[in-house]
Amino acid sequence: MSCCSLLLHFLLPLVLAGPALRSGVTVPETTGHDSIFTGHALFNKQGERVDADEVLAGKEVAIFYAGEFCPVCRNFTPKLRDFFEKRNEEGRPLEVIFLSADESEEAALRHFKRSHGDWLRLGFSDALATELKRKYRIASGVPHELAHLNAEERAERRSGVPAVLLIKPDGTEVQFFNTERLGRAALDPWDSMESYAWPSRDDL
Repeated sequence: MSCCSLLLHFLLPLVLAGPALRSGVTVPETTGHDSIFTGHALFNKQGERVDADEVLAGKEVAIFYAGEFCPVCRNFTPKLRDFFEKRNEEGRPLEVIFLSADESEEAALRHFKRSHGDWLRLGFSDALATELKRKYRIASGVPHELAHLNAEERAERRSGVPAVLLIKPDGTEVQFFNTERLGRAALDPWDSMESYAWPSRDDL
């Protein structure tokens, strides 16, 4: 191999890698097999951290945003628990992920343990929690929740608590159920919808 060819052999990959690599920034590898919850802190009712893609595979996935301070939430949560159990008993697998609007982690854990069904919760301090509230424009009107949003996000929020959202693995919203306003009746359309069960990680 000539000197010029040898030089090109080593330099060409660096040129093609672009400015990020040349500036020392690591370019992450994307496998195409990640869901919105991959790598994030999900816990079951026993307090064990679980692998998101493993436990969500083959199930419809809904986010449940609630706070125990909210009387509407306290009234609605048992109804969602009944809906969740009935749906799973009927062979229509559903997983619910609790997104807390509580003021502290202690309050969120107490709320989850005392009132929720046998589903999952997103870690209180996980950065994804705030991202989800911004993404779906759901935020309780209490000061400790509004503090996470800027003025524009506050103005554009469409719901407080409780709220239920059915989502796809990449986080795309399938259906927003306005349970703050309509209560249990907001879930009625779900029965006639097609299944949005998540595939296994290898099929994402």
